Amino acid sequence: MHTGPTVFKQLLQHLPRYEFNRSVQRYRGEYWAKSFSTYEQFLCLAYAEDCTA
Repeated sequence: MHTGPTVFKQLLQHLPRYEFNRSVQRYRGEYWAKSFSTYEQFLCLAYAEDCTA
């Protein structure tokens, strides 16, 4: 059985959270957010993409 990090975790290691938050602030990504934060929505979309690959 594989015991290393998942592909999803490896993907997230290449995206600095600071850079993501800076882009969200720059482009006002949280403006219409109601229940999910922008980062949570990104995680859901990235996970779904990882599962279909």
